[in-house]
Amino acid sequence: MQVPNATKRQFLTGSIDLTTDTLKLALYDTSVAFDFDPDTHAFVGDVLDGGTTAQEPTDGSYARQTLSGLSATQDDTADQAVFDADDVTISSLTTANDIQGVVVYKEATDDSDSPILFVIDDTDDSDLPAETNGTDFVVEWSADGVQTLGE
Repeated sequence: MQVPNATKRQFLTGSIDLTTDTLKLALYDTSVAFDFDPDTHAFVGDVLDGGTTAQEPTDGSYARQTLSGLSATQDDTADQAVFDADDVTISSLTTANDIQGVVVYKEATDDSDSPILFVIDDTDDSDLPAETNGTDFVVEWSADGVQTLGE
């Protein structure tokens, strides 16, 4: 899971609240070779611009998804904080290209000011790239939560 450096700062300043902000999930496919850069890819528009960076699937079965079941808990036994959300299913996803990665972001006015919270790609998940053959595409978070912050 890769987090933009600008997002790390926003967490420290309190401008992102994982339990009250509207968080969304977008996919990008293998139609363009793309490598996430935490120094320069801070906003959705930096990554999913429809140009030379990552490309979202273009078929009718795909739409960005709003995350639900958001929670942040404190685990004193493991000395960590845990962010969690419900798994996300995109039904009957059929695209011309395989899915290369997942972008989770805080929805703002538009893509140019919606900060990326994190990106998951083939460097983080051995199941990516993933074929899209008309079956459900499921983003299944770890049983330990989406993200943890420990010592």
